Amino acid sequence: MDAPESISFERIADRYDATRGGEERGEQIGGDLAKLLAVDQRVLEIGVGTGVISLALQRRGFGVAGVDISAAMLARARDRLGPRVAQADAMRLPIPDASVDQVIAVWVLHAVGDPSVTLAEIARVMRPGGRCYVVDGKSTFDPSNAADVAYREIEESLGIDSRMGRVHMYAELARPAGFEVERVVDSGPHMFESSLAHVANNFVTRCHSWMWDVADDVWERVSAPVIDRLRARPDFNEIVEREGWQEILVLRTPPKAGA
Repeated sequence: MDAPESISFERIADRYDATRGGEERGEQIGGDLAKLLAVDQRVLEIGVGTGVISLALQRRGFGVAGVDISAAMLARARDRLGPRVAQADAMRLPIPDASVDQVIAVWVLHAVGDPSVTLAEIARVMRPGGRCYVVDGKSTFDPSNAADVAYREIEESLGIDSRMGRVHMYAELARPAGFEVERVVDSGPHMFESSLAHVANNFVTRCHSWMWDVADDVWERVSAPVIDRLRARPDFNEIVEREGWQEILVLRTPPKAGA
């Protein structure tokens, strides 16, 4: 059976940065990755998107290149990084075997058609002893937080597993793909401002990729009561500072025998 197609963010390229934190978020996560990466080795970003992570690394002296499936996202990445990006599906990288020292994949594996295929493809292009850094969300559900509860309610109503804490699943998939699992590193806390109004707007505009394939009538039935409850809260428009956490899964390709 063929793997599902990878998800392209083409449809929201014009508002992607505004809904994901833009260069500020890139600086936060890129800064954490910079502490782990070797600055004397080039970095390939899988799913480079609009380029904010690679830009943060480039500003710190790293040589970067990136691939993404979306032409519209790449147009924005090219504005930031120059001609160091190319269009490609993560499951079919146009890169020779054993030619890359370091790879980063930030909030990407949930959007590819098959994470196992993607990890095997990344392992294929990496040199022996190279490292891949997979960044995804850390599970920090707070039952007293109205935003967390709203997301959890919609996910459960749609039968969607929690979208956080997936790096441990990716670690299990990485081993048969050809990687050794070294460790998991916390990334954060990264402070950001938000409001319940912002959360409600995310639901109204369906800005997250896991919302896109839900039938319109199902989405309306599931999301409308949650949105109404958020709008009824007295703190609906209150801007609050929140903590964002990610986890970085560190993978390594086995070194050459005798190395």
